[in-house]
Amino acid sequence: MVLRKSLFFLSVAYTCVLLLASLLNVSSITQGLPSNSDKFLHAFAHAILTGLWFLTLVYSFNIKSLKSLSYASGFAVAFGVAIEVLQGAITQNRVADFNDILANVLGTIVVVLVILGLRFRELKNK
Repeated sequence: MVLRKSLFFLSVAYTCVLLLASLLNVSSITQGLPSNSDKFLHAFAHAILTGLWFLTLVYSFNIKSLKSLSYASGFAVAFGVAIEVLQGAITQNRVADFNDILANVLGTIVVVLVILGLRFRELKNK
């Protein structure tokens, strides 16, 4: 029961931290990393975002699995696009990057495929 209540707050907190981290100057953190290595971080961050919101919708709001997956993945993709637009529009030290959007979408797709695979396996074993 506590986990169900905590999931919503965890998802909101993670979303806020991801938003802030995406809009702040992180050049000192990423300095010296290989070119495009941040794409893995984008994919990983959006995989977590998608998974957290999926779990929140299923367990905290009792929304059916496939509908939750649709909502969570749609939100994650829209959020990733919005972040890139904001980076280009309101920050001076960050730039919008289409490849970042692709990495965000890839992270979401990976989680969707994993969840669908687990769901298929569960249905197959019934």
